[in-house]
Amino acid sequence: KSYILNATYAIPLESATLKVTGFGYLLEFEDAIGLSSQTYGIRAVGKKGIFSGSATYAQQSDYKDQPVDYDEPYYAAELNAKYQGFSAGLGYEVLSGDGTIGFSTPLATLHKFNGWADKFLATPADGLEDLYVKAGYTKKGVGPLDMVKVAVIYHDFEAEDSGDDYGSELDLLAVAKVGKVSFTAKYADYNEDGFATDTEKLWFSVGYKY
Repeated sequence: KSYILNATYAIPLESATLKVTGFGYLLEFEDAIGLSSQTYGIRAVGKKGIFSGSATYAQQSDYKDQPVDYDEPYYAAELNAKYQGFSAGLGYEVLSGDGTIGFSTPLATLHKFNGWADKFLATPADGLEDLYVKAGYTKKGVGPLDMVKVAVIYHDFEAEDSGDDYGSELDLLAVAKVGKVSFTAKYADYNEDGFATDTEKLWFSVGYKY
């Protein structure tokens, strides 16, 4: 039994765009009460010229039959730049923890955000700090290919509560498109420094867009 609230307002600016969103997630899980939570927050997304950025703050606490009383914050910030096919970005995300329970995102696709090696599909009890940098390049019309894209992302993971190192991860991506067909290769290399185990993963996929 869950309720999702979301309201967005676009602030009119002369040479930039800025959207502010307030949100609330009230999640009740009857068969997994340890994941029940209520989260309220605000997110701002802006763009000016070649630069774009976002900032988010949220507060999460126990809800309904959640057996653990807790109150943990979340905050994140990201700055990106794009120019003639090149892109670069820097981001910092914190999911707090108190040593017993961490800020949870049970409906999120954490594979997308906290490393493709999937070491942080659930937030550790000590929380998670993720400092990351990324770069990429996209070009249209490369020989017989309609589009080619490559990207690299580097994560440095730490515990939010204790400050202990978790590890680091390097993620690589290559995408090629021909007509309605796309080919994707992904690689993840996680190096543990106190959390989980060293892991390498490799994916190949083919997609078709109708």
